[in-house]
Amino acid sequence: ELCVGLHLGWTIAGAIGSDLKVDASFVSPHLRTSARLMRATATYGVPLLLSTAFLDLLCPKARERCRKIDTVRFVAQDGCSEPDTIFAFDINDSSHPTPPEHMVGEVVAPVEMPKEAIMDKGVEMMFVMDQDVVHAQDGI
Repeated sequence: ELCVGLHLGWTIAGAIGSDLKVDASFVSPHLRTSARLMRATATYGVPLLLSTAFLDLLCPKARERCRKIDTVRFVAQDGCSEPDTIFAFDINDSSHPTPPEHMVGEVVAPVEMPKEAIMDKGVEMMFVMDQDVVHAQDGI
């Protein structure tokens, strides 16, 4: 099962190890928030959770498709916590059969609109024209 927690924030990257072995490590309270969101997917029974900070980055069409799940407090190491509203982007992967010749992400333009015009409109148009995205939430 895939589980994803998406959050926005800074992180510090560094190398930890010895002369024989070096590993990359990342440290940040924001990284911990993302990990907590990822673990919370099992609690809420969804594969994808987003923080408010991440949701605010999404285009309006994407935000419309997100569902508020809960308001939580992730307690930091210093004991402080801020409430955060978490959201899910529900996907029904069995709702829309895909033809064998279909390429995921391929935009099929209607006759009255050239493909270039659609691509120029940016990611917002994907939620209208890309049938994989349009049908991802069928039946939910």
